[in-house]
Amino acid sequence: FSFLPTSLALSSDPALWASWNVDDEFRYFNNLVTRVPEGLPITLLLSEEQYSPSIDSTIYTAKYFISIPNLTSDPEIYEGSLKFYMITDNQLAWVIHYWEDISKENSSSWSDLKIENNP
Repeated sequence: FSFLPTSLALSSDPALWASWNVDDEFRYFNNLVTRVPEGLPITLLLSEEQYSPSIDSTIYTAKYFISIPNLTSDPEIYEGSLKFYMITDNQLAWVIHYWEDISKENSSSWSDLKIENNP
């Protein structure tokens, strides 16, 4: 698994992203879920989804919108596009092999969300 952050996130902390792996994904996500007030939903919307399948791999692209609620202010919003290069594993399940985050102008990105929830 590898993750390519937005160019802005990459330039802000290249060392963080050079070693980013699945364990980092779990860690950021668990930190995110822990800080969201209980009973308030995290929203992920995907739109303009496209698939480019082949026999043992596929490229999935979509635009994303993420809303993170909090009790003291408006929700935090993250927007951009993603590209997943997916392959089949030994059990023939689809897994993300490579994930590219693409920023949307004047918006916080999924890469920013990962930085904010990385210990």
